Amino acid sequence: MKKLDKIIKNLEKLEGTHEYNLSEILSDKFIVENTKFSSFEDMVEQSGLKLNMESYEELSNNNMLNEFISLNTKFNSLSGMVEVAFAEFLEKKIF
Repeated sequence: MKKLDKIIKNLEKLEGTHEYNLSEILSDKFIVENTKFSSFEDMVEQSGLKLNMESYEELSNNNMLNEFISLNTKFNSLSGMVEVAFAEFLEKKIF
């Protein structure tokens, strides 16, 4: 029962609205395990693109970044990468 209680407690912590930084979701560990880069910042730097790292919307809509991600990772786009990373992020927070 202790494991179930822990899961319930962790789910309660996730109730409501939360804001997470992209660097929390696309952690270095996730990037290393799923790409040939050492961090999200390294990946962006290697792309040679000058990007506004503060705006997820701008990043996710950047066709050149999405093409770079598609060519250099197993993901088709930044949003695809974030979707998988966020699922793993939440799994760690719950379990």
